[in-house]
Amino acid sequence: MHRSLAWTMLHNAVIGPVTTDHPYFQAFYKGLILPCKPIDLNLSNIASNFCGGISEFVLSLQETRITGDYDALRLGHTDKTSVSTRTALQDAFEDAVPAWAGMTFPEVFQQFLEGRGLPCPSLMEELRGRFSVPLDKASEKGFRMKMFCWATTGSPQIILDGAPIEVSLVDDNDATYFSLQGLLQASYDGVSEPRNAKDSVFHWLLLEILNGIGNYNVL
Repeated sequence: MHRSLAWTMLHNAVIGPVTTDHPYFQAFYKGLILPCKPIDLNLSNIASNFCGGISEFVLSLQETRITGDYDALRLGHTDKTSVSTRTALQDAFEDAVPAWAGMTFPEVFQQFLEGRGLPCPSLMEELRGRFSVPLDKASEKGFRMKMFCWATTGSPQIILDGAPIEVSLVDDNDATYFSLQGLLQASYDGVSEPRNAKDSVFHWLLLEILNGIGNYNVL
């Protein structure tokens, strides 16, 4: 009785006294359960038959949400550069951004993913039409992580199955590609964007990630 009363109170508080037999709610429910044709399969069937039941189904969905925890992303890093490139990059890190002295690329990349906002907002605003992503949410925690997962896996969520996402640093002499070392060694005036090497590197990383998504959406 008490459980039934609680459900009724919640129902009335959220949608009012209208019953779920109303055509509006029937249409909403039909879309919500995501029916699959020609087989008789929908979200309700999947949740009910999930190993562990509906509770485990909901918990597994919660675990795929990106909340800003870097370790939850399940990233793997490999460095395929030559010794000379690695040394030059380390020196460039230290010269361009003193705070990056002694840091490796995976550590810099982690700092980027954990950061918030647009490194170069004016430059990104000029490119807004190229992307379908919600740039207005760039200041939210986990935004860059979601965009990275979206670009690499096709979904702005954590993929729990399979191998971790592999991030590799490689040598490439192709002039059509941006050089990370070149960005670090470029000159910046501190006024026009990018204002410094850190902003330049982070803008480049974010731009490449967003280009990987393009105008696609999660639907």
